[in-house]
Order: sequence, then C-alpha cells, then structure tokens
Amino acid sequence: MDRKKPENPAKKAFRFGNFEVFPNVYLSPMAGVTDLAFRRLLRSLAGGRVGLMVSEFVSTEAIRNTRTHELKGLRFDADERPFCVQLFGGDPARFAEAVRIVSDLGIDAVEINAGCPAPKMVRKGGGSQLLKDLPRLARLVAEARRACPLPLSLKVRTGWDESRPTLDECVRIACGEGLDLLVVHGRTRAQGYAGAADWGAIARAKRLATELRPEMPVVGNGDVRTVEEAVMRLETSGVDGVSSGRGAIHNPWLLAQIADAWEGGAPRVPSPEEQRALFADYERFLEEDGFTPSGRLGRLKLVAARLMKAVPGGASARADLLHAADPEAFRALLDDFFGKLAEKGTAGFEPGGLDDLNG
Repeated sequence: MDRKKPENPAKKAFRFGNFEVFPNVYLSPMAGVTDLAFRRLLRSLAGGRVGLMVSEFVSTEAIRNTRTHELKGLRFDADERPFCVQLFGGDPARFAEAVRIVSDLGIDAVEINAGCPAPKMVRKGGGSQLLKDLPRLARLVAEARRACPLPLSLKVRTGWDESRPTLDECVRIACGEGLDLLVVHGRTRAQGYAGAADWGAIARAKRLATELRPEMPVVGNGDVRTVEEAVMRLETSGVDGVSSGRGAIHNPWLLAQIADAWEGGAPRVPSPEEQRALFADYERFLEEDGFTPSGRLGRLKLVAARLMKAVPGGASARADLLHAADPEAFRALLDDFFGKLAEKGTAGFEPGGLDDLNG
C-alpha cells in the first residue's frame, strides 16, 4: 500500500563539516535504544539511506577512566558513516580530554550533549544542567572546539524551564565558537518529553544562526514521526534538517520513508509480513551483538510497546507481548497476530496523530 507522495521539502540534505548528510535526517541519541543493533535495523530498512547516525550518549568520565561497560556506545559499523559520537559531561577540561580521545577512534564527528533532561545526567552537571550555567557551557564548548579536529556539533533545548529561556544565547555560543552544526530540541528541560515541541522557537534559532554564521546548519528536533511532519517542519521553520528520536521507535521505517520521498517516490506503508519481519531482524541483530535472551526480550518489548500503537488492532496484542515470559512466547504471539492481520488483507500502519507519540 502506498501513501500519496508528499510535496518536496525545501531542503533534502545539509553539510556537516566536510561531508553531506542525505537525507537530512538525524537519529536522536537515546540511551538503551540507539545502540549498534537498533541502528543496524534502521539501516537495513532504509537500504543504508539513513542520514546522520549518532551514538548513544557516552559519559566523558567513562572515556577518561575506560569504564568498559559504558564504552560499548562508541562501537559502530564501517557502513554507518558519517558516524557521530555524542558526549556528555560538565567539566570543560575533562570534556576536552574526552574529545581528544574519541577523535582518534576513526569516527567522523563529535557532538556535545547540552539537552538531555535525565536526572542522572543533570546531577553530574551534564546534559541540560549546562543550560543553567551558560558561562560554563561557553567554556566547555570553547575547550571542546580547540580539542576537536573533527566536525563538532551542539545539542540544546530551548531552556531549563519557561522562565529561563536560553536558546538565543546557546545559538550565539555555537556560532561564536565556530561549530559545524546546532541541534535544537523544541522543549525545555522541565517539559521532558511532554507537550508539543516549540517549532516557533526552533525557527527563531535558525534565523539568528543564519545572521551570525550562515554556513552553520541547524537541525530541529521534536514531534517528527512521519514524512508529512518532516516536510512541514522543514518548510515552516527553515531548518536544514530534522531529528527524530522516539518517533523512530514508533515508526522504524521513518528514515526509509523520508529517503523514498526525497528521491521522488511515495513512502510505502509496510505490510503485515514486513512488520513481523522487523522484529525477527531486530532480534537477530541483538543476538549478533551479544544480547542474552532476556536482554533481547527487553529490547523487543520496548519496540513493541510503541510500534504496536500504530498497527490496526495492535492494542490488545501489545498488552500480551509486554507480558511475554521469554523470546519464544513473544515470537509466537507475533506470528499469531500478524498472520491474522495478513489474512484480513489489512496493511495499515499509521504512526502520526497519536497524542503520546511525541519524539
């Protein structure tokens, strides 16, 4: 089943340092989600047309102290290029040291995380905590820029809360230090992932960045779950690219569908057989990456919890899947549900328009 071909967006690619990102889609890092196995899944669905791949965020202290269990986030496949490592930390000197270390690992770019709202990260002075201390953020960005021989980006939110908007100053810091990319999540730290993303603020950030550093692209993040939403965000905000995090869990075909549309085709709705095959492929990638059966089941349930909301009749199956005791029971439930869906000739899959699919 094919969707109607959307109107072409204003932009289809952007430059990040010395390489072009096409399609102009950025996979937002998510701890415990966007690891090597999940990125392999998205690449397989998109035939490699995945824009910019970014690691799970990695602690600068883990890098400096070689905490092996946390360094798995630095692994990547050769065909993921361009590949960017996102770092978090709050000490400018230590951040710069970590940047020097990862820059020698054969990666293509580095990103500074100044947006994650997770309490664990904030308590350590990283993520969106930096938005409460802009002088420290400015020092950190300056030291990272001096230490980094690779393209360097900064990811921020619109502010700590509604009473403390800091986006304009973050744009000035990024432009003043000669960064190569700015990514803006259109929510405050206080919002977390609730409510609608403020694309008006993102558009204003893009206009200011264009005035200060025209060559620096700006990527907008928040509520991008479908091709139509990506087109709308690009056309109405003027950003150079869009980023999707949780939207890519709800709709793992998103990057593939955007690439299809940008190449002149209509984004195809996956059939029940393809929807079922996604789980089999993901489990195989997890197993190849060393996940235990219980570890694989946890990741499969994470995807099922979100994806099944976009599948006709998926609500009841979702509840059963989340209570599956082991991978074998999970597979049997999938086979039964998608088999019946195929028999009915139902190929619906609609990730847009659900209130809790903010991403």
